[in-house]
Formats: sequence, structure tokens, C-alpha cells
Amino acid sequence: MIASFGVLSVALTFLLARRLVGSVPAALAAAALVAVSPLEVVTAHTLRPDVALESFTLLTFLALARLDGSTRADVRAGVAVATAISTKFTGVLLLPSFLLARAAWPRLLRGLAVAGGAALLVGALLTPYAWLNPGGFLRGARYQVAFHYVNRVEHGYLDNAGFFLGSLAEGLGWPATLLALAGLPLAWRERRTWGPVLLLPAVIVLVMSTADWRYARFVLPALGPMAVLAALPLARLQARRGTLAALLAGALACAWPLRTSWNYSANIAGQIPRDRALDWIEAEVPSGSVILDLRPDIGLGLDRRRYEVLEAVERRSPLDPLVAAHADYVVAGPGLSRRWGPLE
Repeated sequence: MIASFGVLSVALTFLLARRLVGSVPAALAAAALVAVSPLEVVTAHTLRPDVALESFTLLTFLALARLDGSTRADVRAGVAVATAISTKFTGVLLLPSFLLARAAWPRLLRGLAVAGGAALLVGALLTPYAWLNPGGFLRGARYQVAFHYVNRVEHGYLDNAGFFLGSLAEGLGWPATLLALAGLPLAWRERRTWGPVLLLPAVIVLVMSTADWRYARFVLPALGPMAVLAALPLARLQARRGTLAALLAGALACAWPLRTSWNYSANIAGQIPRDRALDWIEAEVPSGSVILDLRPDIGLGLDRRRYEVLEAVERRSPLDPLVAAHADYVVAGPGLSRRWGPLE
């Protein structure tokens, strides 16, 4: 299902680029950038809602591009935004883009009321738990937000912002990032159309940088819009130098991220490290052994009928060395085995 949303995002990127840029070769290049993006490929190999959110984000921008002040367009936009928010709560970061896009058309208050009503109805249908058990829903929402603010600040705000900007650049590839930067002044000239698209990456970076936890996949919803922005200079190149020049430039921009994604796909085509670790444990560790798993979040898949498995309550707990002293084996996981010292 997640991989299917990834493919859908490629198609939606093409449709959005064709509408905003007006060039089929440039739109193909934008779609190709999403298809070969390491950020897209890696995240689509995991069970994460970020890939689905990316698809609904692109659908939202397609709906915003069709705003014309009519009731039908407002309903369409409200439904799209609600679907994104229902997929993952960070979909609320689309709201500034929606407000900016809707403010460009007349009857603003009426439009907001219509879109808001449609959003509430669709949100209730897609998230029935919100009204079947509102107390539990709100507790869950607070927990989801609080999880990212654990009062353990390892990185400053600017460091986080640099991380997210770098993740977006690596997801596009540096050649395409340069194209996107070249597209900024071109998009600014048509800011009524491009303003909502440009606003989302900025909002994601500004908001996500306040949290303690940071993952590259948090910027995935901005990948498609940034690929569309990178297509804008290609459309200008096509107008001046022809279709072949635009296609060649797009292919060169895709070559950089394609190499990384190809290597990643080749590496996971066989056994991944956790599979090899589990094979070794099952072959070498006697039945009945006590195993302390310091990284249960990895999901190694230890056979609990054969072993007594103890799981760490939290990562890097001070109790881990004490428990490990009474275990036969310890699954340390990436980066943890170096800190055990004499206990090893």
C-alpha cells in the first residue's frame, strides 16, 4: 500500500507540474525526480504514513490550483486538506498554504466556511475515533505531539533547520536543488500561483525544527512541490533551447539521486543486517538462553518460544547494564555496543 502511494505521488507530481509549469517535458522531469529520490525510495520501503501524506499533499495543491471562488472549488480544497490531516496530524501544516491560496479569491469568509464545513465532515468520516471517543482521541493527539518534545534537546533550532534543509536537498539531489533555487525568482514573479507551493517547505522546516526528534522523512510532503519548482527553469530552457535540451537537463538532474537510490535498492534486495543477525542467533544461541534486547523497536523477530527475551523499557536506560549482567546474550543494535566497555 505504501509503495502504491509512492507511485501515485510520481503521477500527481507530473499533473501538478504540468498545471503550474505548462511544459510536459519539464513535468516529466519533476515526476522523475520524485521517482528516483532517495528520500522517497527509502521511506516507501517502510510502513510510514509520510508517503501517503505526500500523495494527499499533492492532491491538495492540485485542488488549490483550481480555486476560483466557486463553492465546488472550496469544497474540493476542504476535502483535500481534511484527507491530508486525517492521514497524519502534520497535515495541518498545509493550512497556511490553503489560507494563502484562498485569500487570492473573493468571498473569503464564505469560502473558508464552506471549505471548513467540508473538511469537518470528511475528517469525521475518516477519523471516527475523534467523535466516538473524543477524550481518547485528544489524549492520543497530545501524546503524538509530546513525543517529539521530550525535554532532551540534543540539537539547536538552527541545527535542526539545517538538517531538514539538507535532507530536502539530498532527497532532490544537488543538481535538482540548484534548479529549484534558480526557479525561486521565476516563481516569485507569479507568487499568486506559486505562493502556496513555496510556503509549505518553509512552514515544515520552521515548525519541525522546534522539536527534539528529527527524521528526514518529515520533509517528504515538500519533495513533490520542490520537484515542481525545479521543473520551472527546465520549462524556460525548453522555450529557449528546445525540448531535447530540457529533457537532457532533466535526465542529468535525475542521475545524481538515481545512483543513490539504485545502490540502496540493490543492498536491500538480499538479506538486510537484521535478517543476518537473526540467522546467526538462531544458529549459534542455545535454546532457553536469556536474551536482553536493547533495541526492541528494530523488530528483530526473536523466537519467544525458544528464548527468554527481555526488552529494554527505554533506550539507554541506566538499568540496562544491571539487567545485562544476568542475561546470556545482549542484542545491542546499531551504535550501542561501543558504550558497554568492560561489560562486553
